[in-house]
Amino acid sequence: MLLVTLLPKDTDAKAWLEANWAANEAALAKWVVAALPMSDKFPVADQPHLLAYVFGTMRSNFNCDGNRWYLEGVGEACTAAQKAATRSMPDRLAGLILRAPAAAAVDDNAKLFPTVVL
Repeated sequence: MLLVTLLPKDTDAKAWLEANWAANEAALAKWVVAALPMSDKFPVADQPHLLAYVFGTMRSNFNCDGNRWYLEGVGEACTAAQKAATRSMPDRLAGLILRAPAAAAVDDNAKLFPTVVL
């Protein structure tokens, strides 16, 4: 399985992964986990299709099932994650995880994958 987490701008991705996923033994054993913060060089808020490239790169570098892709958005990055999920890859995601979203930014494609709100 592959989990890509989109973090708010200026978040330390490595520290966030260690604090939130490193203690999960099941995730460590069977998941490829990656995190990246939003930035001016990676304008996912304006160009949500960019996250599809991240998934493609991870899939080509790691042995992960293309039918088990998960996207996670944290805080202010939830809106960009929702847009990427519904506009760029709704037929590819196995699920969307939203941690502390401010608002819903979904369309009809949101019914193609489950969404968990934490």
